[in-house]
Amino acid sequence: MSGGHPAGDCPGAGRVTGFSVILGNPGRQHNDQTAAALAGAGMLDLFVHGAPSRGELAREIGSRDICMRRYHLAVALATRLPQRTMRVRASHQFYYRFGARLARIAWRRDGWNVAMSVENSALELFTLNRARGGVNILDAASVHHSWQTPLPDAGLAARNARKDAEIALTDHIFTCSEMARQSYIDAGLAGSRVHVVPLGLDRGIFANAAADNDHVGPIRFLFVARSGYAKGADLVAEAMAALAARRIACSLDVAGRLTSDAVGWLSPHARLHGDVGREELAALMRESDIILHPSRFDSFGFVVAEALASGRGVIASDRTGAADLLTPGENGWIIPTGDGAALTEAMAHAAANVAAVRAMAPACQAAVAAMHWGAYRARVIKLMQEIIA
Repeated sequence: MSGGHPAGDCPGAGRVTGFSVILGNPGRQHNDQTAAALAGAGMLDLFVHGAPSRGELAREIGSRDICMRRYHLAVALATRLPQRTMRVRASHQFYYRFGARLARIAWRRDGWNVAMSVENSALELFTLNRARGGVNILDAASVHHSWQTPLPDAGLAARNARKDAEIALTDHIFTCSEMARQSYIDAGLAGSRVHVVPLGLDRGIFANAAADNDHVGPIRFLFVARSGYAKGADLVAEAMAALAARRIACSLDVAGRLTSDAVGWLSPHARLHGDVGREELAALMRESDIILHPSRFDSFGFVVAEALASGRGVIASDRTGAADLLTPGENGWIIPTGDGAALTEAMAHAAANVAAVRAMAPACQAAVAAMHWGAYRARVIKLMQEIIA
């Protein structure tokens, strides 16, 4: 997900008066696209973040781009701690420190009146801006915490209390899927405050897959994850064991940095490739027939869109935001969250109809044909205009 878009790709992104935005993210995610959209509309005061903006986007943002890599590096290092609860605690602490630093930067500046930040890094900035009478926007990369997989950790209540405090200070929430929006509405927020901003997709290397799947032999599954239980690694292992017991011929490749539990679950059933780059992931997708994404919660799930761009069908859970892109039987299947038996049956059905699965490529690629960053940027600016009105 890289690269900028010329003004012609972002209809409706004319200059907007009345808003000046401070945007913060201890990482980056899609927020360099957000910052470039705001800069093009004359609405960006500062973009403060931890991972460098990419290529042309950095040039579009210009001098309003402040990268503080130490926070991004600290979070990245924290994710390598041995226990899941240790990783979560450490990474959250650096999110909090970034949020405090962001508020100090904002306090020294005049002229801005909109604060926009991500979960766990917004509290201090939103508190400051509420006192100033400005507008607070939470860019929610995940679902509401009530839908997130619980952690066996005594610090969870305090973290969720902080998230609730951020939400209480929020005027509007931007989510990346209808499912994520619904999670906030179910938590009691008014629908008028919660908006869907569909993400873009840099199809690039993924769209280079052949229009048709010319594989032969048994069906090939691919599972991509950067964790374990939350992404359904145990369900994938359970399904592969069940298929083997039924003597259904298939193979499984796994890509991503997995938890030790997930490695134990999957290693008897799969080839584990570890953490891979985008080029290698694209190659693995081209070598596969079906991508598995039985996530227990995923506000979007980029791997689903990337698989479709590669012309590969997907089996996804109904708690995956990108499942909106799937038409069952045409480019994949949707299963109930946490249902290992349903995953097994969907995989068995795909294995029994492998020729039809390999003919899904055109329908898969058509599902993401309109998914691009120009549309995302136009949606951001349109929402800002509506908020002003």
